[in-house]
Amino acid sequence: MRRVGRERVRQAVAPEQLDAWADDAVTRQWGVQAAARLLCIARTGRDGTLATSSKRGPASRRRMIETDAVPGNAPPNKDLFRIGQILAWLGNRPADWGARMERRNQIRTLLAPLARHAVPMPAGPSADAAVQ
Repeated sequence: MRRVGRERVRQAVAPEQLDAWADDAVTRQWGVQAAARLLCIARTGRDGTLATSSKRGPASRRRMIETDAVPGNAPPNKDLFRIGQILAWLGNRPADWGARMERRNQIRTLLAPLARHAVPMPAGPSADAAVQ
């Protein structure tokens, strides 16, 4: 059972699927700022802040100002494991302890719609080719 779970999280996600998921599921659950930060970290390995306070447009189209490097990142982050790690990073950011615990408990459910579109990653250095 544990082996199946490990193989599952090493599945790749195409960039357009990641964008669509962040624009929908993550935005609905955690807000557009968290969704935009998730995409910024996944693409660059760095956290970010919204470049403008405009309330228009989906997270995937928001311009970000990169800030701190996020530990343990290897951009572009294209598998469920790494996306889950980014969610955990973001889940630890709220100052309120209760909010942090609530977000941590939401990670598995939040990843479920993205996991439906994931594909097995090939072994070795050509893993990025699986999602191009």
